[in-house]
Amino acid sequence: MNITEQLEILTAVKNNKKIKYQKKTSAINEWFDLYCLQQREFNFELYNYRIKPNQPTILHQYIIKENNGNYKLSIYFYKSPEEAQENTKDTVIKAAEWTKIEIQE
Repeated sequence: MNITEQLEILTAVKNNKKIKYQKKTSAINEWFDLYCLQQREFNFELYNYRIKPNQPTILHQYIIKENNGNYKLSIYFYKSPEEAQENTKDTVIKAAEWTKIEIQE
């Protein structure tokens, strides 16, 4: 890693971003989460570091059973069935998997 990349990692640690690492001599391309970042000493000669990519937020519309027994699809997209339930008086059944959208933040 060059000095600019090292500085980027250290700045990310200062900003409380998650960091992943791998041993440079590792034969497999597997990255591990790094913990206790504020107390960590970084060894840029032995390890590669990277900022952990943000996980996308997954949203769904939900299947809702109305009090009269009919089913409908929620108008809005929600992160969880609990969030969907907070926004309706009817019963949330489950996520409509075909309506899945991912939002990269």
